[in-house]
Amino acid sequence: MTRSLGNAHNRGIMQSGGTITASNLIVGENGTISVHSAASGLNEELEKLRAAIATLPASQAEHKANIEAFHSALESEAKKGHVNPSLWKVTSQGLLEAAKAVGAVAPSILATAGRLAEWFTASSS
Repeated sequence: MTRSLGNAHNRGIMQSGGTITASNLIVGENGTISVHSAASGLNEELEKLRAAIATLPASQAEHKANIEAFHSALESEAKKGHVNPSLWKVTSQGLLEAAKAVGAVAPSILATAGRLAEWFTASSS
């Protein structure tokens, strides 16, 4: 397959969205391979949440404990490397609900919990 892009030609596979699994991948002339690791993005969000939890004031101790429990469960599941769809979905939704309780005090927790819930919901479907 040859596709003309102005003066350049792309010979090979064009992939947009979705996933591709391959042990060996070769690109044509002027081709590039960009790899985005979903796991690194997930780990980054979990780390952001850990840092945001640490900023909660003592007056939010009960909510902090709930959020930490959901965070710990999600982190543990993420390290397993395989998907347990119902557990991921329930736990991430629980995290989101717990984060709503501190949303006014710690909006970054609510925002990060929302992104994590989206990630886990998408990963479990």
